[in-house]
Amino acid sequence: MADVHFLDLREKSEDNYLKRFSRLLDESGLLDRIDRNRPIAIKIHPGEAGNLYYVKPHYVRIVYERLGNRAFLTDTTTLYPGERMIAPTYQRLVKAHGFGFAPFLVADGLRGEASKQIDGCEIAAVIDAVPQMVVISHIKGHMVTGFGGAIKNLGMGCSAKAGKLWMHSRSKPKLREERCQRCYICVEYCPNQAISRTDPPVIDYQRCTGCCGCLSVCPYRAIGIEWNAEARYTTEGIVRYARAAVKGKTCIYINFVIDITRHCDCFHTIEPPIGPDVGILIATDPVAIDKASYDLIEKIIRKAQPQTEPHYQIEKGVEIGLGTDQVQLIRI
Repeated sequence: MADVHFLDLREKSEDNYLKRFSRLLDESGLLDRIDRNRPIAIKIHPGEAGNLYYVKPHYVRIVYERLGNRAFLTDTTTLYPGERMIAPTYQRLVKAHGFGFAPFLVADGLRGEASKQIDGCEIAAVIDAVPQMVVISHIKGHMVTGFGGAIKNLGMGCSAKAGKLWMHSRSKPKLREERCQRCYICVEYCPNQAISRTDPPVIDYQRCTGCCGCLSVCPYRAIGIEWNAEARYTTEGIVRYARAAVKGKTCIYINFVIDITRHCDCFHTIEPPIGPDVGILIATDPVAIDKASYDLIEKIIRKAQPQTEPHYQIEKGVEIGLGTDQVQLIRI
């Protein structure tokens, strides 16, 4: 059984979200487990360019200021083209999104090549080097895993490019021809020239790496992922990488169940939230905090991503010893 501390933002309060978040940190006491005399990685997702729904810097700053001058923000590069693909442009995006108050290290180097193999997983070099992490995650929908939280933030977010490529290798995008408007944005965007400028466009799966960038740029939702054995393979890979990323570390997890969107924070396009703000959770177990977060919005996620099995990542996390799905919810 794992304790998960929960701040319910649906309850009326005279205090704003930031003050209530500070109270959650104080009353849970979990940040006291972090050694301020050793390096501390604060794992975030600062949002893709053009995306407005991610954990805002105001919350991250509160955590950073409590941890002291050995703390820094970090994330890894992406497979798909954009400002997060290489370190220099990623640094500029981080500042543009308001995270310039703290040092930011691109965990897998200039182009995503810096990694250390842990249990057969290519983990970003900076993640491997730190003894402790505070993992801040935005709960939202995801076209493969059903929803993304701490497990997804660890597994995909702490891997170097080689790891991301391996996890995506069997999940391929599929064109929904009836929705396609022949705008060919996906054709121009694809880094591997895997989509033809034909009517309709055709995806060359010999060239496609499965980076899924085409999903994020399509304005008509004409490209999707089918939930099948390949999608399960990707989810299993994410869980396996999550376990490798936290091996031997002290970790605290904070999940924000606010600004809940249909797709992940990697999407370039902006869609309105699919549900109301629910709350913020903090725990020491990534499986337990994701289980508690998912339980709060299960109906919303199942409606938004009906083709997926959202609970599968939790089941696999329990199976390989990443954490427990037995949760004691402690309301703050």
